[in-house]
Amino acid sequence: MRCVRQVVATNQVDFLLSLSSRLRTLYIVQLPLHETSVSNQYLFGLSNASWSSIILDILSRKLDKLSIINNEYAEYLTQQHADTLMKRLPFIGKKVCFKATFVSQNGRYQYTTNDHLIQDDENYSF
Repeated sequence: MRCVRQVVATNQVDFLLSLSSRLRTLYIVQLPLHETSVSNQYLFGLSNASWSSIILDILSRKLDKLSIINNEYAEYLTQQHADTLMKRLPFIGKKVCFKATFVSQNGRYQYTTNDHLIQDDENYSF
């Protein structure tokens, strides 16, 4: 496994899409930044991004395992984006494993859709 401590890319989304076309597994761990003005909706150099769309695009490529650990900026994935992912990921045409930290406003859940298990895991962290 390779670890990259800092990514300097002019377009972070294009960089992730390029990686997801080449790799099968990707772990993203957001470390705390020294800057104090960073939004609580921050991940991978982006604030207030539409992560549900980005994640769906990433997982529609070669990549089939994606893990995102972001305990520092927990609101990067809003409840609306999480709901979108839970509805759409089971129908992207392949089996995927997607795990991410986020602040759920809907409590605990576990169900199956299109033979895909959707569940929360309160113990998921890095």
